[in-house]
Amino acid sequence: MENKNSTPQPKPTIEGRFCTFFRKLAVCLLICLPFVFVEFWLIVDVHDYHYPTVSLRSLLFLILALLPTIAVLIVRKLKPRKAVKSVIGILCALYLPVSFTFAASILGYSETTDFRNYRDLDADCLANRSPMFQELFPTWPHYFENVLQPDGHYEKVYLDAHYYYRYLPAFDYTYDIYAEWPLEQAEFDSEVARVTALFETKASENPYYQYTTLQKGPYTCLIYYDGSTPFEEVKDSYTYFIFAYNTENNKVRYIMCDSLENGADQPYYLQLHWQ
Repeated sequence: MENKNSTPQPKPTIEGRFCTFFRKLAVCLLICLPFVFVEFWLIVDVHDYHYPTVSLRSLLFLILALLPTIAVLIVRKLKPRKAVKSVIGILCALYLPVSFTFAASILGYSETTDFRNYRDLDADCLANRSPMFQELFPTWPHYFENVLQPDGHYEKVYLDAHYYYRYLPAFDYTYDIYAEWPLEQAEFDSEVARVTALFETKASENPYYQYTTLQKGPYTCLIYYDGSTPFEEVKDSYTYFIFAYNTENNKVRYIMCDSLENGADQPYYLQLHWQ
């Protein structure tokens, strides 16, 4: 039986429905945007071949910072006092700068100096179109490593030889290519002679490039380059072709660093260990 004394509830107006819809939409956007930015930074890191690290502490703080904003969705149902609404409103106002600060600190990156964690050389790397690259970098099918066996002796194991690279295909591109492996004595001597002759010939043919030899730890570095003095901080665009060899263990390194970033990034050979 209908209660005649009950007061009929007014139907929400169209304006009221729109206000409620946009309020909820705004809250949802505020909740999602920090995570959208985290996803964006993650994509950028992976694109640049940075390996992301995650700060669980910052992630926890971000989730806690979301709580007042989430409370807005249910505050009308709870019908809290005016003072409570004011506190929630203040916390929501603080949420924006705090949440984006925590979102920015969630992802870091650890850029390894081991190019085996980067990409195999493929058609996406424009260095393939460089005649000098084609002449300097040989296509060794394999190289060997002396692997310690369980019985204590070393066994020579042959592994596939690959070049690895980091490439940023922006307007001012930058890429680094790297490979390192040991050679048999005859191959080692032949390769040192070949690259020495190649660099000397290229330097005499091209007045825009220089050729020099530097010692870095046990490595003798043959460097054909255009840009700042090798192994110093670069302040302009640069191109470096480096062949480094170590007579103690017959290891050779092939390095190419090229950039139009005007020294904003530093060539990869400055990050390598030369001991």
